[in-house]
This record gives sequence, C-alpha cells and structure tokens, in this order.
Amino acid sequence: MNEIKIKDLILDNKVLVGPMAGVSDISFRSCVAPLKPGLIYSEMISSKGIVYDNQRTKDMCIIEDHEGPVALQLFGNTIEDMVEAAIYIDQNTKASVIDINMGCPVHKVVKGNGGASLMKDIQLAQDIVYNIVQNVSLPISVKIRTGWDQESINCVELAQAVESAGASLIAIHGRTRSQMYTGSVNLDLIKAVKEAVTIPVFGNGDIKTAEDAINMLEITGVDGVMVARQVMRDPWIVEKIKAAINHETYVDVTTEIKLEWLRNHFLTMCHYLGEDVAVKKMRGLAAQFASGLDGGKKLKAPLVRMQSLEEFDRIVTEYKLEKSEKL
Repeated sequence: MNEIKIKDLILDNKVLVGPMAGVSDISFRSCVAPLKPGLIYSEMISSKGIVYDNQRTKDMCIIEDHEGPVALQLFGNTIEDMVEAAIYIDQNTKASVIDINMGCPVHKVVKGNGGASLMKDIQLAQDIVYNIVQNVSLPISVKIRTGWDQESINCVELAQAVESAGASLIAIHGRTRSQMYTGSVNLDLIKAVKEAVTIPVFGNGDIKTAEDAINMLEITGVDGVMVARQVMRDPWIVEKIKAAINHETYVDVTTEIKLEWLRNHFLTMCHYLGEDVAVKKMRGLAAQFASGLDGGKKLKAPLVRMQSLEEFDRIVTEYKLEKSEKL
C-alpha cells in the first residue's frame, strides 16, 4: 500500500518533487505533473511578498487544476507575516499543502533569518507552525536539514517540536546548512528523525537513481522520498522510483521523447512568462537537462547561448541529426 495520509490529504505514492528556487514554477510543475508524483512543491514564496500584496509574489501562488496536488512553500521569520501569508494561501489558492521552509541554505534567505536559520531558534520555529496550524485548514509540512552545522545537529528536537505544534509532514534533507550541497547525506540522522515522530517523514538528498531512493527507504525507514535537482536532469526519475518501489520493470523513454518533453517545457514557459523571459530561464534549465543525455555536452554548449525558441529548435534538430548519423 503506497498511500500516505497527510491530515485529510491522501498521497497516492511515495515520491515527492521538492522545491527548487527559480525552477519549480507553474510551467515546470505543469510538465512534471503527467509523471504523477505524490506531491509537487513550489519554489519558495516570500511571506512578506504576500503580506505586502506584491502581485508577482501572489502570481507564484497560482495553481492550475492539471498540476495535481501542489504544496506551496512559504519562507519568512515572523509569526505574524507567516500566519497572514498562510491564511491567504489557505483561502485564495488551490494548494493542497502549505510547506514551511526551514531548510534553505542560501545566504540571501538565511541572512534575513528565514530558511535554515529557523533551525537555530526551535521555539520560534515551533511557534510559527503552531500559529499557522491554528489559523488554516490545509495540512502543514515542514522542510528541514539536519542542523545549522556539525556542532548544532538538532533535527530530532526540531522534528518533535513541529510535530507537537501540529505539522502533518516533515521532509528532511540529510545535510547541515553549512554543508550546502557538498559531502554526503547522513542517512542515520534521517532515520533518527523518522523514529522520533509519528507523522510521515520523507527523506531528501543525493537521490540520483531509483536505487538511491530504495536505499534511503530501506536504511532510514522513511515513508517516502523527495527528489529535486535530479528531476531537472531526468524528470522520469519519478516514474523510475515508483516502479522500483512497486518491484516493476521500468523501460526508459527514448531520447526523442526526452527532447519533446524539454520543448514542451519551453513552450509552457513561453505561455506563462513570455518568450524573452522563457529563453533566459531555459538556458540554465536546458543545460541541466542536457547533462542527462547521451552526448549532451555538445547540446549544452549552444543551448546556454540560444536567443529564441526558433534557435532552440534548430539546435535540437542538429543534435538529433548528428545522433542518427552515428547509428
């Protein structure tokens, strides 16, 4: 049985697609949704942006019906702003979950005492969750790390604090804030968090293959896994993990289908953002995607310099032609 209950929400599988700043917008989520993860997270949304009625921030809260279950992720550091923003999401969006970011390690977020900096003040973290839970009907999830640094590992204490405050789900990235994305995830600490609470726990970090996901599930006992950066390179990692969990054989899609997916992502960004903005975003995203393809280096170089959808099509056509000539 792969169903997982998050308050009143039933997730139909154990694979979540995690939040990525500048990536997990409506266009990305729309293109990942057909792969049917249990839940897709938005990019970080500023609580102050919502409170100050910033239209760009509120536009980040828009969810289309075709996206499936979406968790909108808030960041901030005051109870008042976080509660007001959560109430807005609860009453004005199609979110299935409200997530509180306590794990982002990026300097511009933590310098404002948001993200992973909340791990340094467990009482404040607990109070934020408690007050949000008291004022909204949606389930609340919390994304954390193992601690601020190696000298302040406190993920178990924080997990217990947010559970007691009413959180319905915890996702833990198995590194400290100071590690950023270096080194390896600590599976023992993920396991310790899972054993310390009764609500569902999802493990995150270093999941690049279905085997990595199964390894995390077996060693830590978590209820499911959260994949993020690997989805940029290989969106089908979602299907691969689901197949592995269900002991099913997975046959990878063709390069042709992968390139069609990338083009559809580009077109979807053009629809929501306009071509000029979409081109700038796609340069970086396409570079990540190309790294997952056979001979992707040759595709990556021109994609990071492209100026239009038309040029994108020309570059991809030349890549496919060269590939076919080698067969």
